[in-house]
Amino acid sequence: MSMFVVQPQETARYGASTGDAGNNWYMGQAPIASTESFRILFEGLVGRNSLGNIAIDDISIAPGVCPTAPQVAATGPGDCSFEDDECGWSNPEQRDAVDELDWERKSAVDGGRFPLNDHTTGNDDGFYMQVSRDSIQRAGDRAF
Repeated sequence: MSMFVVQPQETARYGASTGDAGNNWYMGQAPIASTESFRILFEGLVGRNSLGNIAIDDISIAPGVCPTAPQVAATGPGDCSFEDDECGWSNPEQRDAVDELDWERKSAVDGGRFPLNDHTTGNDDGFYMQVSRDSIQRAGDRAF
């Protein structure tokens, strides 16, 4: 999983993580210093087998230094817990041809494989975004 901050003149990569992280939620943070408009892009990269899962929950964007808490999304622009909808976050269009997989809003109740509980609600009723498992995944496939 990686996060990119895309600006007109540069793209910066933050928080690259790989390998087995178990069935747990982990918090990631990235400082963004920009006076220009920017986009945030999340990349989920499929490993060698289809046993894993990549999911995102509770995005917060706030001015100032990255806080150590709360780990639940706030109510500012771009923030999202994915409990009601995707909050304007979207997959690239297929015609853009930048990735092979899509992110989709899921719940453990819907038969999501992992995680078993939502980060926000702490139970299986909540929602999060995960890399789609509807298409065949090959090592190196990406979801932006």
